[in-house]
Amino acid sequence: MVHQGKDRDQVTDWTPAQGDRAALELFILIDDEANTSLGSQLEDIRQFINAQPPSAKIGVAYMQNGIARVAQAPTSDHPQAAKALRLPLGASGANASRIFH
Repeated sequence: MVHQGKDRDQVTDWTPAQGDRAALELFILIDDEANTSLGSQLEDIRQFINAQPPSAKIGVAYMQNGIARVAQAPTSDHPQAAKALRLPLGASGANASRIFH
Protein backbone atom coordinates (compact mmCIF):
# COMPACT_ATOMS: atom_id res chain seq x y z
CA MET A 1 0.00 0.00 0.00
CA VAL A 2 1.20 3.49 -0.81
CA HIS A 3 -0.04 6.43 1.24
CA GLN A 4 0.36 10.13 0.66
CA GLY A 5 -0.67 11.87 3.85
CA LYS A 6 -3.78 10.04 5.04
CA ASP A 7 -4.94 9.15 1.52
CA ARG A 8 -4.14 5.80 -0.05
CA ASP A 9 -2.73 6.12 -3.57
CA GLN A 10 -3.48 3.57 -6.25
CA VAL A 11 -0.43 1.68 -7.47
CA THR A 12 -0.58 1.50 -11.27
CA ASP A 13 2.89 0.16 -12.10
CA TRP A 14 5.97 -1.43 -10.54
CA THR A 15 9.52 -0.57 -11.61
CA PRO A 16 12.31 -2.91 -10.50
CA ALA A 17 15.05 -1.25 -8.45
CA GLN A 18 17.76 -2.08 -10.96
CA GLY A 19 20.27 -0.15 -13.06
CA ASP A 20 19.79 3.62 -12.82
CA ARG A 21 16.76 3.04 -10.58
CA ALA A 22 18.72 0.99 -8.05
CA ALA A 23 19.83 3.93 -5.91
CA LEU A 24 18.61 3.60 -2.34
CA GLU A 25 18.31 6.45 0.16
CA LEU A 26 17.67 5.18 3.67
CA PHE A 27 17.37 7.05 6.95
CA ILE A 28 18.11 5.25 10.19
CA LEU A 29 15.73 6.86 12.73
CA ILE A 30 16.43 6.36 16.42
CA ASP A 31 14.12 7.61 19.14
CA ASP A 32 16.32 9.76 21.38
CA GLU A 33 14.07 8.84 24.30
CA ALA A 34 14.76 5.13 23.87
CA ASN A 35 16.36 3.28 26.73
CA THR A 36 20.15 3.65 26.54
CA SER A 37 20.39 -0.17 26.51
CA LEU A 38 20.00 0.30 22.75
CA GLY A 39 23.72 0.98 22.89
CA SER A 40 24.39 -2.75 22.86
CA GLN A 41 22.88 -2.82 19.35
CA LEU A 42 24.78 0.14 17.88
CA GLU A 43 27.50 -2.12 16.48
CA ASP A 44 24.85 -4.21 14.70
CA ILE A 45 23.41 -1.01 13.18
CA ARG A 46 26.91 0.10 12.12
CA GLN A 47 27.48 -3.27 10.42
CA PHE A 48 24.10 -2.97 8.67
CA ILE A 49 25.02 0.51 7.37
CA ASN A 50 28.43 -0.65 6.15
CA ALA A 51 26.90 -3.72 4.45
CA GLN A 52 24.74 -1.62 2.11
CA PRO A 53 25.69 -1.46 -1.57
CA PRO A 54 28.02 1.39 -2.56
CA SER A 55 25.22 3.18 -4.44
CA ALA A 56 23.09 3.39 -1.29
CA LYS A 57 22.95 6.72 0.53
CA ILE A 58 22.44 6.37 4.29
CA GLY A 59 21.31 9.10 6.67
CA VAL A 60 21.01 9.05 10.46
CA ALA A 61 18.50 11.03 12.50
CA TYR A 62 17.33 11.11 16.10
CA MET A 63 13.67 11.67 16.97
CA GLN A 64 13.17 14.33 19.63
CA ASN A 65 9.70 15.58 20.53
CA GLY A 66 8.30 14.36 17.21
CA ILE A 67 11.03 16.01 15.12
CA ALA A 68 13.77 14.19 13.23
CA ARG A 69 17.08 15.85 14.08
CA VAL A 70 19.49 14.88 11.32
CA ALA A 71 22.90 13.76 12.59
CA GLN A 72 24.10 12.74 9.11
CA ALA A 73 22.48 13.70 5.81
CA PRO A 74 22.21 10.84 3.30
CA THR A 75 25.68 9.94 2.09
CA SER A 76 27.34 7.12 0.16
CA ASP A 77 30.23 7.35 2.66
CA HIS A 78 28.93 4.53 4.84
CA PRO A 79 31.70 4.75 7.48
CA GLN A 80 30.81 8.46 7.86
CA ALA A 81 27.13 7.59 8.36
CA ALA A 82 28.07 4.91 10.90
CA LYS A 83 30.09 7.49 12.87
CA ALA A 84 26.91 9.54 13.36
CA LEU A 85 25.44 6.81 15.58
CA ARG A 86 25.45 7.54 19.31
CA LEU A 87 23.61 6.46 22.41
CA PRO A 88 20.08 7.82 22.71
CA LEU A 89 19.60 10.43 25.42
CA GLY A 90 17.02 8.22 27.14
CA ALA A 91 15.10 11.17 28.61
CA SER A 92 11.44 10.21 28.56
CA GLY A 93 8.72 12.55 29.63
CA ALA A 94 5.46 14.19 28.63
CA ASN A 95 6.78 15.12 25.17
CA ALA A 96 7.81 11.63 24.06
CA SER A 97 8.93 11.34 20.44
CA ARG A 98 6.22 9.82 18.30
CA ILE A 99 5.85 9.70 14.56
CA PHE A 100 2.23 8.47 14.64
CA HIS A 101 -0.45 9.46 17.12
